Amino acid sequence: LASADGDTWVVPDGLTNPIATPVGGTFADPDLIYDDGTMYCIWGNWTTTNKFYISSSTDGVTWSAKQIILDNLPVGIASPTIVKVGSTFYMYTGSNSNDLVRRGATNLAGPWSDPTTCYVYMKPTTIKHIDVIYADGRYYIYFGESALVGVSDDGLNWEGKTEPMYTGVKPAWSATMYRGSLVRTA
Repeated sequence: LASADGDTWVVPDGLTNPIATPVGGTFADPDLIYDDGTMYCIWGNWTTTNKFYISSSTDGVTWSAKQIILDNLPVGIASPTIVKVGSTFYMYTGSNSNDLVRRGATNLAGPWSDPTTCYVYMKPTTIKHIDVIYADGRYYIYFGESALVGVSDDGLNWEGKTEPMYTGVKPAWSATMYRGSLVRTA
């Protein structure tokens, strides 16, 4: 979907959704990153194949065929979110073991480094359904089901309030907002 104001969302003219369909399992928690005139969509199929995929588009309508960027991941690795700092892309993922890990690469297609486990002070109830952005020299993270927001100066050590930022109506299938997104504004 696309939006000019962040409130009204439409399917762009000419786009056929979804841009990719799983053959078994579930494609979960997509992340979009825009870099040098190209939009990239990254997602995982952690229920059956434990792979992460990428597809790209220069117009948001025509998307490339999906490409595997990480394979043979441990069961339960989920929610890839990517930020670019300088010339390095950092991918953050959550897991069933409640670890936040980071990998680095100079190209979105990889190769990606081995994972580094991050330190998370807030102790979210679950580290899945995350979003990370980098702005003004700091990293910011949103922990979806825990509704916690944290900050980091180095992208590895995270701190923040231990109280959820959101305590509204809870859908039956989720503790809070399933997966939100952080957006930098003025």
